[in-house]
Amino acid sequence: MDNTKLIDSAKIIRQNPTQFSIEGRVSFYTVPDLLKQAQTYLKALDSEKSKQAVFDLSQTESCDSAALALMLEIVKTGKQANLNLQFDNMPDSLSQIAKAYGIETEMRDFFK
Repeated sequence: MDNTKLIDSAKIIRQNPTQFSIEGRVSFYTVPDLLKQAQTYLKALDSEKSKQAVFDLSQTESCDSAALALMLEIVKTGKQANLNLQFDNMPDSLSQIAKAYGIETEMRDFFK
């Protein structure tokens, strides 16, 4: 049995109508659930006619390249809902991963 799956946990908490906090370990194990949570929140914002969503990453304990895939999917879903997206407090490890994949410049547009 793979114990990593038992240790890794993460969630998205809605802090207020347009601000969210991604908390925990963002990994290959947690990203599928995080993506479902993010899509649910973003669709709700679309139906609420909100025009902005801010995701705070300050409570992210660790991340791997799956975190980058999560951010890209959030951006894609947000664009489909015509939302202005912003990510705050990008972990250094995620910045390094984006740089390694050659998309640091594109991601910088969404990170503050």
